[in-house]
Amino acid sequence: MRHSAWLFFLLFGVAPLTPPSLAQSPKSKAPSKALVDTPPMRVDPCYRRLASVDRLTAFSVAIPPRGTTLITPHPHDHVLIAISSINLEATGPSGISYPVRLADEEMQVMKGGWSHRLTNLADAPAQLLEIDVQNGIAPERALCGLAASPCTGAQFGKTDEGTYATSTLFRTPKVKLTKVELGPGGVLEKHGHSGSELLIALTPIHLKDDAGSDIKKNRGEIQAYPAGTDHQLQNLGSDAARFLELELK
Repeated sequence: MRHSAWLFFLLFGVAPLTPPSLAQSPKSKAPSKALVDTPPMRVDPCYRRLASVDRLTAFSVAIPPRGTTLITPHPHDHVLIAISSINLEATGPSGISYPVRLADEEMQVMKGGWSHRLTNLADAPAQLLEIDVQNGIAPERALCGLAASPCTGAQFGKTDEGTYATSTLFRTPKVKLTKVELGPGGVLEKHGHSGSELLIALTPIHLKDDAGSDIKKNRGEIQAYPAGTDHQLQNLGSDAARFLELELK
């Protein structure tokens, strides 16, 4: 198995992990080819498909305490987003394992091209999102964030409507991930997305766009937008609204 298929990238500039030696691998049997070749959303009760647009697909993943997903293929690079603090272990068919430990709202980029299962090592349920990017993320070529220099250009301020803050978490030649926080009444000024986009709620959100659409999402829910969308967003809620914008370049 090529080591490049096992690279993990934590956000905020942490370098990728290198795979452990085979001597460290737990002894586990490889699954049958039929199981490995079955997409997770078709057979695995831990996965629930939330939204899909162009080359982006979002899944909700819920793993019970000490529970595990099936070993299934993950052909595409993907982003894991913790909806609760998680302590997981990712294990491939050969038995090689990696820790996946994330605090609430932390994220990790994982390279595609290898089959694995996720085991919840905690005594509490693990809730996370998996965002698959069909044309790849290319974290090894990050322009900022991930293993590259931190991203710059964060914006924050206060208008008559309320407060706003935006920051780029990472950007590669293929994908950009931005975090947005709007105080009550706060406005994210009109901006465009050349590629398709997923808006990912980190808190319960109640937004209005400049077309008059009402957007209500619970934590961990997704709003999908096609390529070429231009919009302005305002927080209609009484609490701060935090969300991510993941867009294809």
